[in-house]
Amino acid sequence: LPLQLPRLPRLRGPPRRLEAVVLDADGTFLDPDHRVSEANAAAVEAARSVGLRVFLATGRACSGPWVDECLTPLQLEKPGVFIQGLTAFDADGARIHDAKLAPSVVTAVQDACRAQVQAGGAGITLSAYVQERLVVACDDGTNPWLERYATYGDGDIEIYGEECALDPFDLKGALR
Repeated sequence: LPLQLPRLPRLRGPPRRLEAVVLDADGTFLDPDHRVSEANAAAVEAARSVGLRVFLATGRACSGPWVDECLTPLQLEKPGVFIQGLTAFDADGARIHDAKLAPSVVTAVQDACRAQVQAGGAGITLSAYVQERLVVACDDGTNPWLERYATYGDGDIEIYGEECALDPFDLKGALR
């Protein structure tokens, strides 16, 4: 006799209509030069023409020249999710979510950076977005990451901590 299995209930409802397209910025929507290609701009317009909402969810801040150059022409600056999900804006541009990393998380990252350097690692740059500010713990004049950050167009880089020799990974004061 063939084995009779009980009929399982349907776990999913009928397919839903697609309502939105959520885009990342770096390495996906933006090209290596941090610009929007013509094809991507056309895709945004095509999605909107069929009734889809299009917005960003990115690790970047919603500030600096990249907003004017890349987002504003396509009306992508709002609504959106920015700074790795720590802040979000509604369609009117009002900040509707604003979170900060827990001090214990900041301490854990700082400790991991220190441990890596003590183990012989090099080239570590500790940086953090503090709302729309990009804060870097220290600059000894030889940091190649600062040049790279500058190409992102997120605005001015704020160097925090004059005493790099004391602790190049101390950002706690800047994160308040």
